[in-house]
Amino acid sequence: MIIDAMHLYSSASTVEGAVSVAEFSLDQAALSEPYILLSAFGLDVDEVIPQFYGGYSSDAFYNMALKAREVVLSIKLNPVYGTAETNSSLRDALYKSIARNRTGLVELRMMNGVTNVAVIKGFIKKFETSIFSPESVVQLTIECPFPMLRGPSYIELAGVSGVTVPTPNLVDSLSTAPHGFKMKLTFTDTVYPSFTIQGKAGTTAYPFTIVCRTGDPFKVADELYFSSEQDDKYLYMIRSGTITRLADTLAVNPIWPMMFPGDTELEFSSSLVTINSITYRPHYWGV
Repeated sequence: MIIDAMHLYSSASTVEGAVSVAEFSLDQAALSEPYILLSAFGLDVDEVIPQFYGGYSSDAFYNMALKAREVVLSIKLNPVYGTAETNSSLRDALYKSIARNRTGLVELRMMNGVTNVAVIKGFIKKFETSIFSPESVVQLTIECPFPMLRGPSYIELAGVSGVTVPTPNLVDSLSTAPHGFKMKLTFTDTVYPSFTIQGKAGTTAYPFTIVCRTGDPFKVADELYFSSEQDDKYLYMIRSGTITRLADTLAVNPIWPMMFPGDTELEFSSSLVTINSITYRPHYWGV
């Protein structure tokens, strides 16, 4: 990941937009900048936790995950000469970022020029300041419950919309870490008694099987909505405008399909479906 700056924002919500708090250059900081980043810790990979899955199957596997991330920013306050800025006013502006809106979240955006490459969200856990020091330095500790750095917006996979082949290939050339994705499918004929999304084409490993309720098959024009994102998992169907939740119909020990850096080839148990869309956000272990 190539970045030359980091921007700190209050996190946008559905009722309030994001508000810029501070911008930090990672190249040569200009003396006209009110905030100068002295150091940043916690943007690398501190500890990878292997989580075991698979039960008694010979296809058991480990899901590699990160523990909650703490990002520590050491910031020098630099009031611009000739303005009304003071160490106190700059410090207060940072204090306000602790809870500028009801979400309480802040965003740290990784920038390459004007391009937002990745973002991580969290809560300001500590605000440490050396008020009586000759140089006023503030240290912010941001606790990020979801530790992955993610792309700022969703990317729709090209070449899959309208595809009916039972083994779609998902290509992610940006991510450095595995991640979930969102998918919409439409059934083109009756499918019963189950529908499986195989996490690895050509095998029976890692099945994600939706079992139809007795006497209720998937029908023509049924829309299946799926997300395997860690913090936004869902599975439901829309039939004639009616939403039906399907999480309770999953077979025992379902393995939610994931995307991996590079190519990921899924396999559907039936070709009687059309892919409407597959979207994902790039995920990165660290900077």
